[in-house]
Amino acid sequence: MNHVIIPYGAEGQEYKARFFEELIASRPGPPFLYNDIMILVPSSRLKRTYGRLFLEIVERTQGAPVLVPPQISTLHQFFHTLSAIHGGPTLIDEYSRLVLLEGIVKEQMSKTAGFDRKASVLAPSLSAAVANIIEELSAAGVTPDRFSSVVAESEFSDKPPVRMLTEVYRQYELTLTEKRRIDPAGIPAFLEERFDPAWLSAYSTIIIDGIHDTDPCQTRVLRMIAAATKGAFLITAPSMESITQAGDYHPLKLTKEFLADLGVSVVDEPASQHPDDHFLAGLLFSDQPFAGAAKEGPSPSSFNKDIRLFSAVNTREEVSLIAGKVKQSLRSGIMPDSILVAFPSIDEYGPLAEEIFRDYGIPYNRALGRQLSTSPVTTALISLLHACQEDYSAPSLIRICTSPFLKFSDNPAVAPALDRLMRRERIMGGRDRLLSALRSRSAYEQEKDLLQEPLNDLFSALKPFTSPGQASLALWMERLTNLIAWSGISSRVSLIKGPLNINLQAFRKLSETLASLSAAGRLVPEYAYTFHEWFFLLKKTCMHTRFQVPPEDEGGVQVLGLGESMGRAWSEIYLGGLKDGAFPQRLPQNIFLPEATLETLGVHTLEKARMNAAHHFYRVLLSAPKVTLTWPENEGDRPVVPSPFLAELAPLRLAGLINGGIEKTTGIQFSLRIEESLSIPELAKAISVAGNPEGLQSDLLDADVEGMSGIRSALAYQPAEGAPSIIPPSQRGFRVTELDAYLACPYDYFVTHVLNIAPLEEATEDISPLERGSKVHAILRNFYDTWDSPITQENRNEARALLEKLADAAFATEADTFRNRREKERFLTIMAERFLDAEETLWKQGMRPAFLEQTIDVFKLRLADGTEAELRAKIDRIDVDEDGNFIIVDYKTGGYPQPKMNIEQDIFQLPVYAVMAGGTYGTTPTQGKSPQLKKPIGLAYYDLSGKHKGPARDVVLYDKDYGIDQPAAKPKASPKSADDFDTILKQSMDKARKAVEGILAGDFTATPRDANKCRYCANEIMCGKRNKE
Repeated sequence: MNHVIIPYGAEGQEYKARFFEELIASRPGPPFLYNDIMILVPSSRLKRTYGRLFLEIVERTQGAPVLVPPQISTLHQFFHTLSAIHGGPTLIDEYSRLVLLEGIVKEQMSKTAGFDRKASVLAPSLSAAVANIIEELSAAGVTPDRFSSVVAESEFSDKPPVRMLTEVYRQYELTLTEKRRIDPAGIPAFLEERFDPAWLSAYSTIIIDGIHDTDPCQTRVLRMIAAATKGAFLITAPSMESITQAGDYHPLKLTKEFLADLGVSVVDEPASQHPDDHFLAGLLFSDQPFAGAAKEGPSPSSFNKDIRLFSAVNTREEVSLIAGKVKQSLRSGIMPDSILVAFPSIDEYGPLAEEIFRDYGIPYNRALGRQLSTSPVTTALISLLHACQEDYSAPSLIRICTSPFLKFSDNPAVAPALDRLMRRERIMGGRDRLLSALRSRSAYEQEKDLLQEPLNDLFSALKPFTSPGQASLALWMERLTNLIAWSGISSRVSLIKGPLNINLQAFRKLSETLASLSAAGRLVPEYAYTFHEWFFLLKKTCMHTRFQVPPEDEGGVQVLGLGESMGRAWSEIYLGGLKDGAFPQRLPQNIFLPEATLETLGVHTLEKARMNAAHHFYRVLLSAPKVTLTWPENEGDRPVVPSPFLAELAPLRLAGLINGGIEKTTGIQFSLRIEESLSIPELAKAISVAGNPEGLQSDLLDADVEGMSGIRSALAYQPAEGAPSIIPPSQRGFRVTELDAYLACPYDYFVTHVLNIAPLEEATEDISPLERGSKVHAILRNFYDTWDSPITQENRNEARALLEKLADAAFATEADTFRNRREKERFLTIMAERFLDAEETLWKQGMRPAFLEQTIDVFKLRLADGTEAELRAKIDRIDVDEDGNFIIVDYKTGGYPQPKMNIEQDIFQLPVYAVMAGGTYGTTPTQGKSPQLKKPIGLAYYDLSGKHKGPARDVVLYDKDYGIDQPAAKPKASPKSADDFDTILKQSMDKARKAVEGILAGDFTATPRDANKCRYCANEIMCGKRNKE
């Protein structure tokens, strides 16, 4: 077999095309049978590339569109086929392997001290780590016996994780032998031991292309194949010289070691490299200093390779940048399928690239498969099982009833009816609670008829998954098969006809995956699972399984992962997502043994991952005349560090060989200028900023493009000449809390109090903050209905017991949820104790609670036009001394406004309460034990939660001339002179008067008191404040 070095890029692809043309020309006449040729490639995608290449060459050179193509296989598939044909043991599939390892790990953990109680929790995740390291050990040819002996001589031999790994590896190999199975890494070992050149007699030619690194055992088998057959070993690299000179950290080090292990000393180099690529290949990952390397480079005017490096403000802007550059290239005549857009993290970037490319009108082909767990079909199935895991929670039931792939989609009225029932009854889930609610008198007959049959049907179908205890994997999979048949997923998926039915492809892959798990259950029936363990296994399997999506436009721009981008000549390459941690990928540290110990066994996980990533970076830069590299500067609020590989471009930057003539290379984001818009969303945003711009081309607006009709409608819309005036409300009575809401924001007041619009509350069994406050108020009111003496240190336990009794009664009516229990505990341990602290201080000052939740129904407020309005109030408490001086008290379980040093205050309600209380009970004799009020001397909040880290009784404003220092969180701002205190009360009444006049006049403009709260306001978009700014 000849060994041939071919360069990256167009030169290498041209040689490859000539090579296969000569091979095809050796058989000039029909029949065009090439199935005696075997081509070994590194990835499944190259199989498709070679198939198309052969068909094009035969049709072009022979005029025949029909041929029997060569056999094209990945190395793993070829080895597996040889083993199966020549009596090798049966290969254990991936799912059976994971199931077997998880069972062995759980078994070993139950025997290991420290792990025995957590075996069921840790085994699923730990088994994945065990599977990875066993795969690496097997690939390196390390047997369980050798591993055990090496570990025994190390200082880590006594550690439980190491002992467990040793036993798991040994038990794994024994179990494979018992079940007559072989590990994937064992197939090359089998072939090496029994290799016979006659196995390859069916192939006249074997061509190995694109493989630059393999495991030691695989390399030895390849060496045998190369020695026994005719053909060619195509090695992609700049030159043999660049391979031999590769240092320890050079990407070609892997190729250098690979060729040495193959015993290759003589190679052919039929294709020469472009001078610019030759210079670049010697510069990247070079050992020489950056400055020296830059001096040796060509001048910018003679360097024809176009390399660009950009950074965008975030990930979306980065992909938009790439889309904009690609669109410009397509407009200049570049063929779409000659443009590569690649990302190291294709699962992260792929969906975003699809969305933005569609917006830009760019034809694309994202050939890499999707995660099966992201498919709506899989999501529908998982949602059924989630309902069991979450005890039929409201969200899980709504997901089931609204899924178009489940049987309940036939009746769209089921989901709204179920939502209404759960909100009205405050049910968050539970089979028995739902059925009880349907049987209750409060349930509407229509809801009963609509929901009873579907819910009973659902509960019956899921009953096998709610039974406690363990079951074998095969039994769980049998139950799942029955559930799928009941759900009707298959029939609903098949309703969508055509080859591009993505959901049908996903369902086929799901069925194939579930069949493999069933087979795994039959292979290892000795291991049992609880529902939660089995469900975790199912979700993990779907997450790691990929299904192939039919290409939307196979001839479009190729959006690929790095591994799939090999084997093609590209006109332009865009490599995005170059951030530290993703490229090279930051792998987790081995949890069993240090890397140094593993390296002595031939396991080089971290080093190999970095070198492979470097090889891809090196290859991409040399594979096209134009290469654009990008990275995002931020991800959310977190700054991003660029990939360390970008430092290799420093000599090019010093020599002025990148970003030639481009000024803006960092902080890039899409333009809001109309003439620079490249997509419909960008055009819409630009027009919305510019208003109704003149001179916009009519033929553009008239274009039959998706989304353009919306822009035309928006531009044609003419708002009414004047917005109709809001009809002032006819009410003349106002609660003080209403006026406070108006002062906070008139527009928000209009929405909530005039239009009576409120956000839709989530159905929950947990009490809301408002309900919690009401309960606390009721408990403290009821406390003083029973307690009529001062609180002292001596009787504090008795008072605490009374509060506990009242709390038990108040919370007894609520559902027994974690949050409700926590709220009650919080009241008893924090709020009640702070309340008792405050009461001890109060009674020592000679004051006592005189009015509890006192209601003032009518308080006349004269307006500027001479008319009167009525104020209403409900005051939590009024404390009075023996002379009738009083303090207004308001209980707070959350925050409250703080005092200011000057007279102008944000505190509004308490001063108004003081004036109303004085005016009502200071002139009219009170009934019963309540004294007549004389003069307000303070305004107090009870900080029951300790939010402001001050005293529980926080007298936020008080008359310091009264002669008693009051407890205050802000002791400098709270005390005021008698005159200042009176002024604050008058100013608050003036605010109340202006609020009433504003409401009656219909003045509901968006003028918030605190603009910082706008970001959390549900009305922010509607109020128009943002547009004014």
